[in-house]
Amino acid sequence: MDNVYVLGIPDLQRVLNQEDIAVWELFLLTAEKRYEKIRFQVSSDGGCYTFTNVEACNGILATVQLDFDENKIVFNPGGAGHKEFEDFLFDLLSQLFVRVEKDRIQFCATAKKTEIKRLGTRR
Repeated sequence: MDNVYVLGIPDLQRVLNQEDIAVWELFLLTAEKRYEKIRFQVSSDGGCYTFTNVEACNGILATVQLDFDENKIVFNPGGAGHKEFEDFLFDLLSQLFVRVEKDRIQFCATAKKTEIKRLGTRR
């Protein structure tokens, strides 16, 4: 399995609920600063859920597997180069949220805030 990206989350079952996956709604923040719903197909095999045909990815992302038994999320690239896929994955993860119910967000990923260090001036 070349070029597979694995995100290990020790407490995955505390962060995400397997029972909720059937009713997940995925949203992505667009360049126009609007959240748009992402369409996908999901299949399960025990504690592993595989997301395919993720609409917003334009073929860059082949599949995403949520493996609750191994506490990891596996990203399989589609038809993109290594650097293009890494950039896409970072952008995707920094602009994604999962909603289960209208008033409850299951999971939210946001971009890391960069700290601006100010140089002190002494005279």
